[in-house]
Amino acid sequence: MIELPRHSSPAPAQEIPIRAIGIGNAGVSLIDRLLLDLGNVMEYVAINTDIQSLTASVCENKLLIGQKVTRGLGAGGDPELAAEAGAESHSELLAAVQGCQVILLLGGLGGGTGSGLIPECARLARESGAFVVCLNTLPFSFEGKRRQSQATATLEKLQGTVDLVIAFENDRMSELAQPNGPLNETFSESERLLANSIRSLIEIIRGRGPMQITLGDLCGYLKGGDSRCLFGLGEATGANRAHEALARALRSPLLDRGKNLERCSSLLLHAAGPADLSYAEVQVAAAEVAKLTEDHTRIALGISTTAPAGSPLRISLLGIEPSANPPHPSSAAIPQPQPPRESVAVRATREATPGMHSGEATEALPPETESEPIDALPEGEAPAPELFTLPDPPAVTRPMPGSPSRKPLTKIKQETLQFEPVARGRFEKSEPTIIEGEDLDVPTYLRLKIRLK
Repeated sequence: MIELPRHSSPAPAQEIPIRAIGIGNAGVSLIDRLLLDLGNVMEYVAINTDIQSLTASVCENKLLIGQKVTRGLGAGGDPELAAEAGAESHSELLAAVQGCQVILLLGGLGGGTGSGLIPECARLARESGAFVVCLNTLPFSFEGKRRQSQATATLEKLQGTVDLVIAFENDRMSELAQPNGPLNETFSESERLLANSIRSLIEIIRGRGPMQITLGDLCGYLKGGDSRCLFGLGEATGANRAHEALARALRSPLLDRGKNLERCSSLLLHAAGPADLSYAEVQVAAAEVAKLTEDHTRIALGISTTAPAGSPLRISLLGIEPSANPPHPSSAAIPQPQPPRESVAVRATREATPGMHSGEATEALPPETESEPIDALPEGEAPAPELFTLPDPPAVTRPMPGSPSRKPLTKIKQETLQFEPVARGRFEKSEPTIIEGEDLDVPTYLRLKIRLK
């Protein structure tokens, strides 16, 4: 007979260690936003060549690199100068990326420090055995061709070097914002979108629930695919939260209303919500996603129910496109945890930049809205209300003045109403007024399909 100790209890599951490293001005600003929104759910490190940006940051672990090369004044938009600064502070960069199982590299591409240092940090992190995710922003088109080309060149360097690249296009994200709204509010909403995306990645990696997507599952699904992925995130509350959250996820600039999902060879669907998340809600979301993908697409479903009661349902989509390039030799290997190195980055920073203090900084990226209709979203149990319009009247031809003969004008008559969904016109950027399933912004005779006489 086997006797079990009465007071024995299973050891609590240890969370996967995650470290977020913000590089450059945009990366440091995003680190500050994560600290304010998410708190100490992971480690944070701020790296920059600009001492002014680091001084204003609220992050405790700061690393000023290339003091001899840049003298703390930044890279001036020159990736080569930033690369020289990284070579000067190679040991400090190596210490910052070691000793953690998952590394998130955050920053904007197209400038100097981000474009010059992110590929090197990604290489060092990958060589240390970490699972490396790059979450970057691409410059606006009006910032010039040079920044665009620098961002493209950096993305090419990251291909095959990291496990996952999520690149948010500033032009696409800015289309979702109110063009006449306050600039600070627009940037704040943009940073909130990026912070929620990182929160979603943490939930996928650390998720606890009936169906968990492990880090090994991620490595397996990424094998043979392109490092750059498609990403969508949406959250909602209420009785129809599953459909609404999925609809908002498909509005992501990287998904093009769900049309880009057809190109995915692998797709991860993750639903995170409170304990009252029902089977029917998950089934609705999974069925609608399956309609947008091809038959050969591998779909992994993850469910996490550890959110506090009353929290919104958050649905994340992570799509991997097939790649013509061979995968990285270690892309399928599950990263092993490294022995912890306590305060390595902090010690390196204190030796390099004594006297730094904390402050606050803000920077920008573009937001998400919930008003744009989703053409590619399949009809579910609670489809969005359709909008109708009158057809264009037939063209009327008139002779030129002074012509020998004038043909009588064609009599205009009203044709049969064509009840097809169209754009909302001036209401495109506003939320619909839905009462008992009907959109009150649509005229009554269109909703009731009454032909005017």
